[in-house]
Formats: sequence, C-alpha cells, structure tokens
Amino acid sequence: MNKFAKGCWTGLMLGIAAGIILNVTGFLTINFSVIRDLVGL
Repeated sequence: MNKFAKGCWTGLMLGIAAGIILNVTGFLTINFSVIRDLVGL
C-alpha cells in the first residue's frame, strides 16, 4: 500500500472512531439529562 492510500485509510479510521466517540458521548449526555429529569420528578 502506498503512502497516499495508507494516509487516506488512517484518516478514514480516525474519522469513524471520532464519530463513534461523539455519538456515544452525545447519547450518554442525553440519557443523563433525561434520567436527571425523571429523578427530579
């Protein structure tokens, strides 16, 4: 695999990983606020 293809592949993997992390963080944040609201009731 040449350097260009390797760089593109690495960038793609990092992008996917960052997207997953952001999704999980957002999901947990939303759930936390919902749980906090339910407990507040």
